[in-house]
Amino acid sequence: MARASSRGMIAALVLLACTTPMAVHVDRSESADFSALRSYSWSVEPASSAERLRDVTDQDLDRWIRAAVDADLADAGYQKRPEGGDFRVQYEVAIETRKRQQQVVMDRAGGSRSATVLYREGTLVLEARVPKTGLPLWRGWAEAEISEYLKPEARKARIGDAVSRILARFPRR
Repeated sequence: MARASSRGMIAALVLLACTTPMAVHVDRSESADFSALRSYSWSVEPASSAERLRDVTDQDLDRWIRAAVDADLADAGYQKRPEGGDFRVQYEVAIETRKRQQQVVMDRAGGSRSATVLYREGTLVLEARVPKTGLPLWRGWAEAEISEYLKPEARKARIGDAVSRILARFPRR
């Protein structure tokens, strides 16, 4: 998965306001003991991006993701610490251009043909890592088509939905 900077993250996370379904996946360490985890801290800031979407800043995106993660982890019984938690949370956003075959209506009589359509798909990845080694304990991600025509409030809501769907599969305390 290609890395994207925060502007790319903005584009990818606008994946949140599409009508296409959001796919969510999870992977976890076989040897991790989640029963011992009680607190978390955030990892370093994500990198900057080369892409931008209208009406959203890198700071907005970072704030929305962190607020959604903090709320969901608090609901799951985890305490946030400025540093030194039992696990470290980080996120990443990636954007890929994809192709799909789609029926396109050509005339009023209903004539259509198949056409190749390019679209952008965004992926939001959330990870829980061992603080000292950086080894992953758990990884969850959501993928969806990106819509660039959402208002910031709708983007924020879609990000919250993606985070909630991902963290619904994180072990509860």
